[in-house]
Amino acid sequence: MAHERILRAATSDDAVALRVLLTSHSATAEFALARHLAQPRYRPALTRVVEQNGELLGAALISHRRLRLGLATIESGAIDALLLGPDLPRDELLGDCVGTCYDEGLPLALISGAANEFAAAGFARYQFAVRSRLPANRNANLRLRAATPADVSDIAALYEASYRHISLAESRVMPDWHAWLHNNAVVVLEDSRQRVGAYAVLYDDGVVEAGAADSGTARELLSALGAASTAQHLALPGIHSVTQAALQLGRRVQVRGYNDAEHAPLAGIVDLPGLLGQISPELERRLALSRYAGWEGSLRFELAAERVTLVFAQGRATVFDGTRPADIRLRQVELPALAQLCLGYRTAADLRATGELRCDDTVLGLIDAIFPNIALC
Repeated sequence: MAHERILRAATSDDAVALRVLLTSHSATAEFALARHLAQPRYRPALTRVVEQNGELLGAALISHRRLRLGLATIESGAIDALLLGPDLPRDELLGDCVGTCYDEGLPLALISGAANEFAAAGFARYQFAVRSRLPANRNANLRLRAATPADVSDIAALYEASYRHISLAESRVMPDWHAWLHNNAVVVLEDSRQRVGAYAVLYDDGVVEAGAADSGTARELLSALGAASTAQHLALPGIHSVTQAALQLGRRVQVRGYNDAEHAPLAGIVDLPGLLGQISPELERRLALSRYAGWEGSLRFELAAERVTLVFAQGRATVFDGTRPADIRLRQVELPALAQLCLGYRTAADLRATGELRCDDTVLGLIDAIFPNIALC
């Protein structure tokens, strides 16, 4: 007689079976599991397993990441792996991951995949693809070397200098940096005094993260990468100093959207009051800097299963349930669209034009002043 499937957190008793399951899906699974267990904010609830009749049918690995959105920090759950047996529906394990994010105080969930496969679970694209070729001028005299733990403080400072104006960058503390260095292929560029002036993270044939002390060092980094690495392109934000240096050297930057069937970064809101509470410092800042500075009133988000009200008073934003009357109503909002609005990927006017939310014409300017519009960053 078949027993009911159980979705639960993994325990030490699952270690052997979990490794067998992971290895059956990927040759690098052992490294992925070790990296997962060593993350600074790891706790057992973030390793999910599906059990039936004493056998593990599937597993999921979730990491706790912090994203910076202007003045706000968003606690996010990144679903790094969904490992499914042949008879296990993906939606069942995905739903457990979303519920785990909610229980663990992570109001935003992240995953990589095709939007048309995850839209029903509330996930949507939240970034554009930005890509440029490395410049052809290559200086073999500039030497890169592998980063070491002694470089972490310098790299952290370069990251802050290069990403402080870029929204939705990760927010890392020193334990994050040490884990990050262990898990990535990182090279650094030293000056004549052996000071680290730039770094780059290499993945496949591209640079997926970089930092430079100034524009001159950014140019030197590009030249050194072309001479000493297999990297062929940059996958960095458009306003990043290294991307800007590539433009100055004659490269073209391609910015495009992902299509619905293409593998892309996706985000989904699992706790709307929690997310609005976390991003409220940035919403307050944007309102104060806009032509609507000093506005006081309330916005109500009306989803199919929930209503939430965001109230602005005396420059502060506070989240309430949706039972009270509201000055502005965002009606029939779809959950994926709301994730795109909160993270700045699309404006309220754009969502309204496609029928993914309804609101009055007269309030579009105010809504777009409050919510970020930073997707090209």
